[in-house]
Amino acid sequence: ERIICPKCGQEISDDWWQDRMDDDFHDGGFQLSSYSAPYCGAAVGLDQLGYDWPQSFARFGIGAMNPNIGELSDDHRIEFERILETPLRAIYQHI
Repeated sequence: ERIICPKCGQEISDDWWQDRMDDDFHDGGFQLSSYSAPYCGAAVGLDQLGYDWPQSFARFGIGAMNPNIGELSDDHRIEFERILETPLRAIYQHI
């Protein structure tokens, strides 16, 4: 729905975002390079932007389907991060 600059909080236009997506995609994947934000000029990567609805860039995904589980608890997220040795971001999808 919206894309927000993490540095100044301004909403970023779809056109600017799409141009950076096109610039960043090489060899079958995103490089996640830094770009100058359109309003404040801060260096930001596409993965650092605030996406409303939450989105993310990933090298892999873990999916779990169970309508009765609710949101991932902090304890479970921390345990997954420990096992995988990397920070995780939960992205929820209604199917």
